[in-house]
Amino acid sequence: DMGRVALDVGANTGQWTGKLADRFLQVVAIEPHPKLARGLRDKFQFNVRVVKGAAWHCWDRKMLILYPDLRLCRLVDHDLLYSMGPGTNGTEVLCFPIDALQLKDVDFIKLDVEGAEVEALEGAITTLKAYSPVLLIELHSAETRIKIEHLVTSIGYNIIDYIHYPFYNQRDQREKRLDALRLWMLARKE
Repeated sequence: DMGRVALDVGANTGQWTGKLADRFLQVVAIEPHPKLARGLRDKFQFNVRVVKGAAWHCWDRKMLILYPDLRLCRLVDHDLLYSMGPGTNGTEVLCFPIDALQLKDVDFIKLDVEGAEVEALEGAITTLKAYSPVLLIELHSAETRIKIEHLVTSIGYNIIDYIHYPFYNQRDQREKRLDALRLWMLARKE
């Protein structure tokens, strides 16, 4: 049985997008990195809508910090500073609230926005309240975890589980500190 609409927020190269496209009637892939957004448009054409920009709590323009590894980019400071350095070659991107997309029938949201999870969720409150999608959120710090726990539980979500990065083998991790930061929260309304 197919789900209705899934959001892949921080779609990157489409690792999750492809998996979601097999399970949902429509996938909305949100990606701020211009080159990666173009790549997603080329790669997925059937039931995937690519939105170039960054999920945020309000309309804005911000500097997206880039890294040589195209899979990494960020709007805010977080663990990449410790593991990858400060980054360079920023590019200005449009930021917008997820609610501004006025999506209907949202069943699932995957959120991996490199430290801007709180801001992205704040911009999705109307969508969360209207459709109660299952949430899968990457957490980049203990502080972010606490803020997101508070935010989602305050609107009726239950935290189901914390899991380590699903495409990541923990045994390959060189630093335990980074392993702790690569944690995902699964939450849903009962």
